[in-house]
Amino acid sequence: MTFPYTMRHIATSVALCLWVGAAACGGEPAKSDADAESKAKAKPKPAPEPVVEPEPEPEPPPKTLPKTLGSLEEAIEAAAEIHSQHRRTFYCNCAYTPQLRIARGTCGYKTRADESLSKRVAWDRVVPNRAFGQHRSCWREPICKDDAGVAFSGVRCCREVDEEFRAMELDLQNLVPAVGELQADRSDFDFGELEGEARMYGACDFEVDRSLRRAEPDEDTRGEIARAYLYMQDTYGDGLPLSAAQKAQFEAWHEADPPDAWEVQRNRRVAAVQGISNSLLPMMAPPAGGEEEVEAETPAAAKAPAEKAPAEKAPAEKAPAEKAPAEKAPAEKAPAEKAPAEKAPAEKAPAEKAPAAEVPAEDAPAAEKAPAAEAPAAADPKTEG
Repeated sequence: MTFPYTMRHIATSVALCLWVGAAACGGEPAKSDADAESKAKAKPKPAPEPVVEPEPEPEPPPKTLPKTLGSLEEAIEAAAEIHSQHRRTFYCNCAYTPQLRIARGTCGYKTRADESLSKRVAWDRVVPNRAFGQHRSCWREPICKDDAGVAFSGVRCCREVDEEFRAMELDLQNLVPAVGELQADRSDFDFGELEGEARMYGACDFEVDRSLRRAEPDEDTRGEIARAYLYMQDTYGDGLPLSAAQKAQFEAWHEADPPDAWEVQRNRRVAAVQGISNSLLPMMAPPAGGEEEVEAETPAAAKAPAEKAPAEKAPAEKAPAEKAPAEKAPAEKAPAEKAPAEKAPAEKAPAEKAPAAEVPAEDAPAAEKAPAAEAPAAADPKTEG
Protein backbone atom coordinates (compact mmCIF):
# COMPACT_ATOMS: atom_id res chain seq x y z
CA MET A 1 0.00 0.00 0.00
CA THR A 2 2.81 2.30 0.72
CA PHE A 3 4.74 1.78 -2.51
CA PRO A 4 1.91 2.56 -4.97
CA TYR A 5 1.11 5.66 -2.96
CA THR A 6 4.68 6.79 -3.23
CA MET A 7 4.89 6.12 -6.93
CA ARG A 8 1.67 7.97 -7.49
CA HIS A 9 3.13 11.05 -5.81
CA ILE A 10 6.31 10.82 -7.87
CA ALA A 11 4.33 10.62 -11.08
CA THR A 12 2.34 13.66 -10.09
CA SER A 13 5.50 15.63 -9.33
CA VAL A 14 7.01 14.72 -12.70
CA ALA A 15 3.91 15.86 -14.50
CA LEU A 16 3.90 19.09 -12.58
CA CYS A 17 7.54 19.76 -13.51
CA LEU A 18 6.79 19.20 -17.15
CA TRP A 19 3.83 21.58 -16.97
CA VAL A 20 5.48 24.35 -15.01
CA GLY A 21 8.81 24.13 -16.67
CA ALA A 22 12.30 23.30 -15.86
CA ALA A 23 12.62 26.35 -13.60
CA ALA A 24 10.27 24.88 -11.06
CA CYS A 25 12.47 21.85 -10.78
CA GLY A 26 15.66 23.79 -10.23
CA GLY A 27 16.76 23.93 -13.89
CA GLU A 28 17.07 26.90 -16.19
CA PRO A 29 13.81 28.40 -17.49
CA ALA A 30 12.94 27.96 -21.10
CA LYS A 31 14.24 30.75 -23.26
CA SER A 32 12.03 32.27 -25.86
CA ASP A 33 13.35 33.50 -29.19
CA ALA A 34 12.40 37.09 -28.25
CA ASP A 35 14.47 36.95 -25.08
CA ALA A 36 17.41 35.59 -26.97
CA GLU A 37 17.24 38.35 -29.58
CA SER A 38 16.93 41.14 -26.95
CA LYS A 39 19.94 39.86 -25.09
CA ALA A 40 21.92 39.61 -28.29
CA LYS A 41 21.16 43.21 -29.10
CA ALA A 42 21.92 44.48 -25.59
CA LYS A 43 25.28 46.15 -25.31
CA PRO A 44 27.43 45.85 -22.28
CA LYS A 45 27.17 48.85 -19.99
CA PRO A 46 30.25 51.07 -20.06
CA ALA A 47 32.23 51.35 -16.91
CA PRO A 48 31.28 54.45 -14.91
CA GLU A 49 33.61 57.34 -15.46
CA PRO A 50 35.60 58.40 -12.44
CA VAL A 51 34.13 61.43 -10.69
CA VAL A 52 36.51 64.37 -11.01
CA GLU A 53 36.07 66.83 -8.21
CA PRO A 54 36.38 70.48 -9.32
CA GLU A 55 39.51 72.19 -8.20
CA PRO A 56 38.90 74.83 -5.57
CA GLU A 57 39.08 78.38 -6.88
CA PRO A 58 42.22 80.14 -5.80
CA GLU A 59 41.71 82.69 -3.09
CA PRO A 60 42.03 86.29 -4.28
CA PRO A 61 45.32 87.87 -3.35
CA PRO A 62 45.20 90.07 -0.27
CA LYS A 63 44.51 93.73 -0.91
CA THR A 64 47.50 96.00 -1.14
CA LEU A 65 46.55 98.77 1.24
CA PRO A 66 48.16 102.19 1.04
CA LYS A 67 50.92 102.87 3.54
CA THR A 68 48.84 105.26 5.58
CA LEU A 69 50.23 107.01 8.62
CA GLY A 70 49.80 105.81 12.17
CA SER A 71 47.42 108.39 13.61
CA LEU A 72 44.99 111.13 12.65
CA GLU A 73 47.40 113.75 13.98
CA GLU A 74 50.15 112.49 11.68
CA ALA A 75 47.76 112.35 8.74
CA ILE A 76 46.60 115.95 9.28
CA GLU A 77 50.20 117.13 9.58
CA ALA A 78 51.08 115.39 6.31
CA ALA A 79 47.96 116.78 4.60
CA ALA A 80 48.87 120.31 5.70
CA GLU A 81 52.34 119.86 4.22
CA ILE A 82 50.93 118.49 0.95
CA HIS A 83 48.62 121.49 0.62
CA SER A 84 51.25 124.03 1.70
CA GLN A 85 51.85 124.97 -1.94
CA HIS A 86 48.15 125.43 -2.61
CA ARG A 87 46.41 126.86 0.44
CA ARG A 88 42.84 126.82 -0.84
CA THR A 89 39.86 125.11 0.73
CA PHE A 90 38.44 122.15 -1.16
CA TYR A 91 34.79 123.22 -1.41
CA CYS A 92 34.72 127.02 -1.64
CA ASN A 93 38.24 127.74 -2.93
CA CYS A 94 38.90 130.10 -0.02
CA ALA A 95 42.52 131.03 0.62
CA TYR A 96 43.89 130.36 4.09
CA THR A 97 47.06 131.29 5.94
CA PRO A 98 49.84 129.04 7.26
CA GLN A 99 48.12 129.40 10.64
CA LEU A 100 45.00 127.77 9.05
CA ARG A 101 42.94 130.96 9.22
CA ILE A 102 40.35 131.40 6.46
CA ALA A 103 40.68 134.50 4.29
CA ARG A 104 36.95 134.86 3.70
CA GLY A 105 37.37 137.89 1.47
CA THR A 106 39.09 135.75 -1.16
CA CYS A 107 36.02 133.63 -1.81
CA GLY A 108 33.05 135.71 -0.63
CA TYR A 109 32.25 133.29 2.18
CA LYS A 110 29.63 134.51 4.64
CA THR A 111 29.03 132.97 8.02
CA ARG A 112 25.79 131.03 8.35
CA ALA A 113 25.73 130.65 12.13
CA ASP A 114 29.12 129.97 13.73
CA GLU A 115 31.52 132.88 13.39
CA SER A 116 34.39 131.06 15.06
CA LEU A 117 34.20 127.98 12.85
CA SER A 118 33.91 130.08 9.70
CA LYS A 119 37.34 131.59 10.38
CA ARG A 120 39.40 128.42 10.58
CA VAL A 121 40.31 125.37 8.53
CA ALA A 122 38.98 121.92 9.43
CA TRP A 123 40.13 118.74 7.71
CA ASP A 124 37.25 116.92 6.07
CA ARG A 125 36.90 113.38 4.70
CA VAL A 126 35.33 113.53 1.25
CA VAL A 127 34.12 109.96 1.82
CA PRO A 128 32.85 110.07 5.44
CA ASN A 129 33.53 107.36 8.02
CA ARG A 130 29.90 106.29 7.93
CA ALA A 131 30.11 105.39 4.23
CA PHE A 132 32.88 102.84 4.77
CA GLY A 133 32.10 101.90 8.36
CA GLN A 134 28.39 101.33 8.92
CA HIS A 135 28.32 97.90 7.24
CA ARG A 136 31.11 96.52 9.46
CA SER A 137 30.44 94.40 12.51
CA CYS A 138 32.71 96.61 14.62
CA TRP A 139 30.40 99.54 13.79
CA ARG A 140 27.11 97.74 14.44
CA GLU A 141 27.89 95.36 17.29
CA PRO A 142 29.56 96.05 20.66
CA ILE A 143 32.46 93.66 20.11
CA CYS A 144 35.05 95.89 21.78
CA LYS A 145 35.57 96.49 25.48
CA ASP A 146 37.22 99.34 27.31
CA ASP A 147 39.46 99.05 30.35
CA ALA A 148 36.43 98.87 32.61
CA GLY A 149 34.96 95.98 30.62
CA VAL A 150 32.20 98.07 29.05
CA ALA A 151 31.39 96.94 25.51
CA PHE A 152 31.23 99.51 22.72
CA SER A 153 31.00 99.76 18.94
CA GLY A 154 31.19 102.40 16.22
CA VAL A 155 34.15 104.43 14.99
CA ARG A 156 36.21 103.86 18.11
CA CYS A 157 35.82 100.09 17.95
CA CYS A 158 36.60 99.92 14.22
CA ARG A 159 39.76 101.92 14.80
CA GLU A 160 40.91 99.30 17.29
CA VAL A 161 40.08 96.07 15.47
CA ASP A 162 39.69 96.77 11.73
CA GLU A 163 42.92 97.39 9.83
CA GLU A 164 41.15 98.29 6.61
CA PHE A 165 38.93 100.82 8.36
CA ARG A 166 41.99 102.50 9.90
CA ALA A 167 43.65 102.75 6.50
CA MET A 168 40.55 104.25 4.91
CA GLU A 169 40.09 106.75 7.71
CA LEU A 170 43.69 108.01 7.39
CA ASP A 171 43.99 107.88 3.59
CA LEU A 172 45.43 111.21 2.43
CA GLN A 173 43.58 110.99 -0.88
CA ASN A 174 40.40 111.42 1.15
CA LEU A 175 41.54 114.22 3.50
CA VAL A 176 41.02 117.82 2.36
CA PRO A 177 40.96 121.32 3.93
CA ALA A 178 37.55 122.95 4.35
CA VAL A 179 35.96 125.93 6.07
CA GLY A 180 35.22 124.69 9.58
CA GLU A 181 31.58 125.78 9.57
CA LEU A 182 30.96 124.18 6.19
CA GLN A 183 32.59 120.96 7.30
CA ALA A 184 30.41 120.83 10.41
CA ASP A 185 27.23 121.50 8.40
CA ARG A 186 28.04 118.84 5.80
CA SER A 187 28.60 116.30 8.61
CA ASP A 188 28.62 112.79 7.11
CA PHE A 189 25.95 113.47 4.47
CA ASP A 190 26.17 111.95 1.00
CA PHE A 191 26.79 114.14 -2.03
CA GLY A 192 24.09 114.66 -4.62
CA GLU A 193 22.05 117.30 -6.38
CA LEU A 194 19.45 119.52 -4.70
CA GLU A 195 16.76 121.71 -6.19
CA GLY A 196 15.60 125.08 -4.98
CA GLU A 197 18.10 125.34 -2.13
CA ALA A 198 18.95 128.84 -0.94
CA ARG A 199 22.59 129.92 -0.73
CA MET A 200 23.60 129.84 2.92
CA TYR A 201 27.29 130.72 2.64
CA GLY A 202 27.41 133.86 0.53
CA ALA A 203 29.29 133.42 -2.74
CA CYS A 204 30.28 129.87 -1.79
CA ASP A 205 28.15 127.55 -3.93
CA PHE A 206 27.53 124.76 -1.43
CA GLU A 207 24.12 123.61 -0.27
CA VAL A 208 23.03 121.32 2.55
CA ASP A 209 19.64 119.69 3.12
CA ARG A 210 19.51 118.17 6.59
CA SER A 211 16.14 116.49 6.02
CA LEU A 212 17.55 114.55 3.06
CA ARG A 213 21.00 114.25 4.64
CA ARG A 214 22.50 115.43 1.38
CA ALA A 215 25.01 118.09 0.32
CA GLU A 216 25.41 119.60 -3.14
CA PRO A 217 28.87 120.92 -4.09
CA ASP A 218 29.60 123.40 -6.85
CA GLU A 219 30.25 122.04 -10.34
CA ASP A 220 33.98 122.84 -10.19
CA THR A 221 34.44 120.46 -7.24
CA ARG A 222 32.30 117.54 -8.35
CA GLY A 223 35.05 115.91 -10.40
CA GLU A 224 37.46 115.86 -7.42
CA ILE A 225 34.72 114.41 -5.20
CA ALA A 226 33.89 111.72 -7.75
CA ARG A 227 37.53 110.71 -8.16
CA ALA A 228 37.94 110.47 -4.38
CA TYR A 229 34.97 108.09 -4.12
CA LEU A 230 36.01 106.01 -7.13
CA TYR A 231 39.60 105.80 -5.84
CA MET A 232 38.40 104.59 -2.44
CA GLN A 233 36.27 101.84 -3.98
CA ASP A 234 38.98 100.84 -6.45
CA THR A 235 41.53 100.61 -3.63
CA TYR A 236 39.41 99.03 -0.89
CA GLY A 237 36.78 97.16 -2.93
CA ASP A 238 33.85 96.04 -0.80
CA GLY A 239 35.18 98.22 1.99
CA LEU A 240 33.20 101.05 0.37
CA PRO A 241 29.82 99.82 -0.90
CA LEU A 242 28.38 102.04 -3.65
CA SER A 243 24.97 101.65 -5.19
CA ALA A 244 24.60 101.53 -8.97
CA ALA A 245 23.05 105.01 -8.88
CA GLN A 246 25.92 106.43 -6.83
CA LYS A 247 28.56 104.94 -9.10
CA ALA A 248 26.80 106.25 -12.21
CA GLN A 249 26.60 109.72 -10.66
CA PHE A 250 30.30 109.80 -9.76
CA GLU A 251 31.36 108.52 -13.17
CA ALA A 252 29.30 111.29 -14.79
CA TRP A 253 30.88 113.92 -12.50
CA HIS A 254 34.33 112.54 -13.29
CA GLU A 255 33.74 112.96 -17.02
CA ALA A 256 32.15 116.41 -16.75
CA ASP A 257 34.86 117.93 -14.50
CA PRO A 258 38.36 116.76 -15.55
CA PRO A 259 41.32 117.20 -13.18
CA ASP A 260 43.32 120.41 -13.10
CA ALA A 261 47.07 120.83 -12.58
CA TRP A 262 46.81 121.06 -8.80
CA GLU A 263 44.82 117.84 -8.47
CA VAL A 264 47.47 116.02 -10.49
CA GLN A 265 50.24 117.47 -8.32
CA ARG A 266 48.39 116.56 -5.15
CA ASN A 267 47.95 112.98 -6.34
CA ARG A 268 51.69 112.72 -6.96
CA ARG A 269 52.51 114.07 -3.50
CA VAL A 270 50.09 111.68 -1.79
CA ALA A 271 51.52 108.74 -3.74
CA ALA A 272 55.00 109.70 -2.55
CA VAL A 273 53.79 109.24 1.05
CA GLN A 274 51.45 106.25 0.70
CA GLY A 275 52.95 104.34 -2.21
CA ILE A 276 49.64 104.18 -4.15
CA SER A 277 48.21 106.80 -6.49
CA ASN A 278 44.73 107.45 -7.81
CA SER A 279 44.61 105.55 -11.10
CA LEU A 280 42.09 108.07 -12.47
CA LEU A 281 44.77 110.77 -12.41
CA PRO A 282 47.90 110.85 -14.59
CA MET A 283 51.25 110.66 -12.82
CA MET A 284 52.65 113.64 -14.69
CA ALA A 285 56.10 115.04 -14.06
CA PRO A 286 56.34 118.34 -12.16
CA PRO A 287 56.17 121.48 -14.33
CA ALA A 288 59.47 122.90 -15.54
CA GLY A 289 59.30 125.83 -13.13
CA GLY A 290 58.57 123.61 -10.15
CA GLU A 291 55.33 122.97 -8.32
CA GLU A 292 55.38 126.49 -6.91
CA GLU A 293 53.71 127.66 -10.14
CA VAL A 294 50.35 126.59 -8.73
CA GLU A 295 51.00 128.71 -5.65
CA ALA A 296 50.92 131.93 -7.72
CA GLU A 297 47.12 132.11 -7.32
CA THR A 298 47.17 132.08 -3.51
CA PRO A 299 47.76 135.05 -1.21
CA ALA A 300 50.33 133.04 0.71
CA ALA A 301 52.52 132.91 -2.39
CA ALA A 302 52.29 136.63 -2.94
CA LYS A 303 53.36 137.30 0.61
CA ALA A 304 56.54 135.28 0.41
CA PRO A 305 58.27 137.53 -2.16
CA ALA A 306 56.85 140.59 -0.47
CA GLU A 307 58.65 139.76 2.76
CA LYS A 308 61.94 139.68 0.88
CA ALA A 309 61.34 143.04 -0.72
CA PRO A 310 62.81 145.11 2.16
CA ALA A 311 66.07 143.14 1.89
CA GLU A 312 66.28 144.03 -1.79
CA LYS A 313 65.82 147.74 -1.03
CA ALA A 314 69.07 147.90 0.89
CA PRO A 315 71.14 148.58 -2.27
CA ALA A 316 68.59 151.22 -3.24
CA GLU A 317 69.34 153.15 -0.04
CA LYS A 318 72.97 153.54 -1.15
CA ALA A 319 71.89 155.53 -4.16
CA PRO A 320 71.97 158.91 -2.30
CA ALA A 321 75.61 158.21 -1.34
CA GLU A 322 76.45 157.99 -5.03
CA LYS A 323 75.04 161.47 -5.64
CA ALA A 324 78.01 163.16 -4.02
CA PRO A 325 80.38 162.48 -6.91
CA ALA A 326 77.58 163.35 -9.24
CA GLU A 327 77.62 166.97 -7.92
CA LYS A 328 81.28 167.36 -8.87
CA ALA A 329 80.59 166.43 -12.42
CA PRO A 330 77.55 168.38 -13.68
CA ALA A 331 77.78 166.58 -17.00
CA GLU A 332 77.19 163.28 -15.30
CA LYS A 333 74.02 164.44 -13.56
CA ALA A 334 71.84 163.18 -16.34
CA PRO A 335 72.52 159.53 -15.54
CA ALA A 336 72.14 160.34 -11.84
CA GLU A 337 68.63 161.62 -12.52
CA LYS A 338 67.78 158.26 -14.00
CA ALA A 339 68.44 156.50 -10.69
CA PRO A 340 65.02 157.45 -9.27
CA ALA A 341 63.46 156.14 -12.46
CA GLU A 342 65.06 152.77 -11.79
CA LYS A 343 63.30 152.71 -8.44
CA ALA A 344 59.91 152.51 -10.14
CA PRO A 345 59.96 148.70 -10.30
CA ALA A 346 60.84 148.65 -6.59
CA GLU A 347 57.63 150.59 -5.92
CA LYS A 348 55.65 147.72 -7.39
CA ALA A 349 56.72 145.32 -4.65
CA PRO A 350 54.16 146.65 -2.13
CA ALA A 351 51.52 146.31 -4.86
CA GLU A 352 51.94 142.53 -4.60
CA LYS A 353 50.44 142.77 -1.14
CA ALA A 354 47.03 143.50 -2.68
CA PRO A 355 45.72 139.96 -2.09
CA ALA A 356 46.47 140.41 1.61
CA ALA A 357 44.29 143.52 1.58
CA GLU A 358 41.33 141.33 0.58
CA VAL A 359 41.49 139.65 3.95
CA PRO A 360 39.13 141.49 6.32
CA ALA A 361 40.88 142.85 9.37
CA GLU A 362 38.73 140.69 11.62
CA ASP A 363 39.90 137.53 9.83
CA ALA A 364 43.61 138.29 9.80
CA PRO A 365 45.59 136.76 12.67
CA ALA A 366 47.85 138.98 14.70
CA ALA A 367 50.91 137.54 12.98
CA GLU A 368 49.68 138.86 9.65
CA LYS A 369 48.99 142.36 10.84
CA ALA A 370 52.67 143.06 11.49
CA PRO A 371 53.65 143.28 7.80
CA ALA A 372 50.77 145.67 7.20
CA ALA A 373 52.17 148.02 9.84
CA GLU A 374 55.51 148.12 8.03
CA ALA A 375 53.99 149.49 4.83
CA PRO A 376 54.35 153.21 5.75
CA ALA A 377 58.00 152.69 6.68
CA ALA A 378 58.63 151.15 3.28
CA ALA A 379 57.22 154.25 1.63
CA ASP A 380 59.75 156.65 3.20
CA PRO A 381 62.63 155.88 0.80
CA LYS A 382 60.30 156.44 -2.11
CA THR A 383 59.39 159.87 -0.83
CA GLU A 384 63.05 160.77 -0.48
CA GLY A 385 63.77 159.56 -4.00
